Amino acid sequence: MRVSSTPLNRGFAPFGRLVNKKALMLCNGQFGDPITGIILDFESMRSGDAIIDDYSSEWRDSWFNGAPRLALESRNGGKYDIKANEDISPQGSYTPVLYNGSRGFSSKEALPEITTTRALGNILFGINMKHLYGKSDFLFARDFYEVYMPIVGAYNQRNYDIPFNLGYPFYGEHTYSGTYIHGGFFGRYR
Repeated sequence: MRVSSTPLNRGFAPFGRLVNKKALMLCNGQFGDPITGIILDFESMRSGDAIIDDYSSEWRDSWFNGAPRLALESRNGGKYDIKANEDISPQGSYTPVLYNGSRGFSSKEALPEITTTRALGNILFGINMKHLYGKSDFLFARDFYEVYMPIVGAYNQRNYDIPFNLGYPFYGEHTYSGTYIHGGFFGRYR
């Protein structure tokens, strides 16, 4: 099944429900354009939940080197850049994955929930950042987020000429990425 861009802008599609209505939007410019040509093969589609579990488990148990290590290993080309991992993302950054317990399309189940490996990587970053908060001395999660996210956003500002979302909640992250980081950190997508 190929994705058509038309029904996706509303967050629903004839094949399933999107984790976020912008899940299948290109991460270009301020808002992004719809992507097309992605093949949805529910029999071989990976579980985003399992990917999150695999890539967030080490952050649950130890502080390690904390925030700098997470930033370093989550950057483009880093260990946690799952959108660039060809085993996880065989169709590239926008490879669709099942999420939130979805097991694929079946007439007996509700429509599956779908996102992309690009979105999933940002959710993963937010979840891992939340694990670091749990090991920190910060009393409130929002305080930790407001200290750490400007550092994360500065990475984007150094690598791109367009000044994205300079204040809360994205602190320089692109709207697409920032939405998923924020949602992963504050538990919206899990």
